[in-house]
Amino acid sequence: MREPLGLIWSKKDLDGEESQFHILAMSDQKIVGTVVLKPVSKTRIKLRQMAVDSHLQGNGIGKKLVLFAENLAKSKGFQEVLKNSSSWEESGKGHGRLEKRVTFSTSDISTLQEKHQWFGLKSVNMVISERTSTNHLKEKVTSQERRYYISSLPESAKQICQIARQHWGIENKLHWRLDVVYNEDGACIHDETSAINMSTIRKWSLNILQKAKSKPEQSLKSLMRKNAMSLTHALKIVERVFHA
Repeated sequence: MREPLGLIWSKKDLDGEESQFHILAMSDQKIVGTVVLKPVSKTRIKLRQMAVDSHLQGNGIGKKLVLFAENLAKSKGFQEVLKNSSSWEESGKGHGRLEKRVTFSTSDISTLQEKHQWFGLKSVNMVISERTSTNHLKEKVTSQERRYYISSLPESAKQICQIARQHWGIENKLHWRLDVVYNEDGACIHDETSAINMSTIRKWSLNILQKAKSKPEQSLKSLMRKNAMSLTHALKIVERVFHA
């Protein structure tokens, strides 16, 4: 689990592993998943680490491992299983495609903090998005994308999944409006500072135009056209927005 993050193993990481429970998921005589249980007292045991083969994530292997681990802990006399990680899966259909999102969240960040010391960091998260759609040949095509997040929120796969989805929804809608209203994708600004300044101005003016609409269905382009053709109309907009 440390290797994808660029972290190294230490003696501290391996100390006491002989007293821990190592559970493996096997397929065709190959290890496809693992979970480690570490006793912390006579009645409590900690789910220390869990990993699933990257090519098989999203197939429910992690859930089965956790369930097996919990049942094993109870059979060994432990009354409570402490978890520092969670997973969440949801799916939806829209725009002619089926999307499945699997989120993994963990608060086991001590080794990561030793290297980076990010202030306020409480969890590390990964969201796997798998999209299935039909191409022009009416063939089903599946693509997969992974996004990684560091967060100041406590470990919660469900919450992280919802926040990530809302974030991308906002970004996509904003980008679409900036391109339609201002043709941002066609802007050829090569200076980095100028590009940042223009992006800020566009977003600021887009918010002003949104507030200036007299009707919800009014086109932003038509509103811009009226402002450009009539100074009186533009001044009324300023009065409405800034002195409301």
